[in-house]
Amino acid sequence: MAGQAQVSAEQARLEFGKFLVAQRERRGLSRSDLVRVTKLPSLLVGAIEDGETEKWPERVFVVNALKSYAGAVGLSVDETLSRFDGLPDAPKDSSFDPK
Repeated sequence: MAGQAQVSAEQARLEFGKFLVAQRERRGLSRSDLVRVTKLPSLLVGAIEDGETEKWPERVFVVNALKSYAGAVGLSVDETLSRFDGLPDAPKDSSFDPK
C-alpha cells in the first residue's frame, strides 16, 4: 500500500511538471529562455519541471519560483499554486495551520 502512495505522489509530481513544460512550450519558450526571463536558477527550473522534489529548496523558494514561472508563461498564479499545493507530497508551510 505504501508503494502505491509513493507511485501516486511521484506520478502527480511528474504530471505537474509536464503541465508546466507544456505551457512553457506552448508559448514558444525553451527552458533556457524561461531561465533568462525569470532569472531563476536553471537547476531549480529543471527540478520543478522534472518532479525532482529532493532538489527543491524550502517551500517559500519553490512558491516564489512558481509565481515567476507562471507570470513568464502567462498562467494564473493562483491556479499554478493550487495545482502545486494539490501534490500529495508538496512541501507545506510549517508556519501556517489551516485548521
